[in-house]
Amino acid sequence: MASKLRQLQAKAVQASQFVAKHGNCYYKQLLQQNKQYVVEPRTVEKCQELSKQLFYTRIARWFSFFLRTIIICTTCHLFVYSSSSLSSSVS
Repeated sequence: MASKLRQLQAKAVQASQFVAKHGNCYYKQLLQQNKQYVVEPRTVEKCQELSKQLFYTRIARWFSFFLRTIIICTTCHLFVYSSSSLSSSVS
């Protein structure tokens, strides 16, 4: 168990060294690839607009999840109700 821990620590050190050596290059490359999504010039107004869009998107996702949950639960309750009414009418 201790040898596996040492191996894991050694791999973590290697990964850390790799990131320290190549991380800056990777970050610059990533910025270049995603340059089309960066808004220039950066202004407070644009930041607030994007913040509102993100907020409303999160609300819409939450509402959609909530609505699906209600529909699924309602469907399950209807199924249970219809199953129990069938069994009571048979007896």
